[in-house]
Amino acid sequence: MSIAKQAARGVAWNMVLGISSRMLQLIGTLLLAKYIVPHDYGAVMAASIAVMVAGAFTSFAFGQYLIAKRASPEVAIQAAILHFGLGVITMAVLYLLSEPIGNLLDSPAMDQYMLGLAAAHLIDRARYVPERLIMRSLRFRAIATINGLGEVAFTAAALATVHAWGPSAIVIGTLARSVVTSSLFFYAAPRAEWLVRARLRAADVRDLFLYGLPILIANISDRLATRCDNLIVTKLFGLDVMARYQLSFSLAEMPIFNVAEHIGEVLMPSFSRMEPAQRERAVVRAPALMGLIVS
Repeated sequence: MSIAKQAARGVAWNMVLGISSRMLQLIGTLLLAKYIVPHDYGAVMAASIAVMVAGAFTSFAFGQYLIAKRASPEVAIQAAILHFGLGVITMAVLYLLSEPIGNLLDSPAMDQYMLGLAAAHLIDRARYVPERLIMRSLRFRAIATINGLGEVAFTAAALATVHAWGPSAIVIGTLARSVVTSSLFFYAAPRAEWLVRARLRAADVRDLFLYGLPILIANISDRLATRCDNLIVTKLFGLDVMARYQLSFSLAEMPIFNVAEHIGEVLMPSFSRMEPAQRERAVVRAPALMGLIVS
């Protein structure tokens, strides 16, 4: 099968399963919002955004390097260690500063949810390299299925615990999603391509960081532009308003999240397998088609 056909099938699988699971998550989120008062919902969202933004500052896109460079297992395990280790340091600092951050935003309630969300972030970091290796092999159906099951786990766990645990049900759902997806990615990933013994080598580490630095800057800019406004709203108007603001924003970004991001996940590994001439044509056609579908 040609790379173009594999990419097209990957887009189809990602969109069908991604949109279906996202709609299920949306229904679950709306039900959770019914049972959780806006102030508490806003506190969880504020903690979640803080974790997301903090994590972006140490996400050097090592996965893109592994895909583009067809990196060896020795490099892959180094990328996994570095990515997870940076995450541990970042989440530890964030947790230690969670109370001052909450006070700065006039939202001290967010502090109590930080530990669980930081743990979920670290679990997601652990499966980052296995997921990218599955992506590199163009196994898009497996990725879409696993991510879809993760969203089902989030919705089921959160709705099952919301009556007993209130807003902490969102944290429980997030942890459930991380555990399910990470377990399945570890199971599905080719262990011989990353789970090997290897020491950190200065040359490999330097290449990983230099390659990922421009992507890191882009990711940080994106997170600041699309998530920090929620924290500003929290500071100016309180958690109740931010909860409604965040829910409205998540609804508005659904076409981009469910279409553009799912297509983007397929394009990068597909481009890496194309000949230069084929890649140049595809990189022009793909954004045009993506823009049409999103619109």
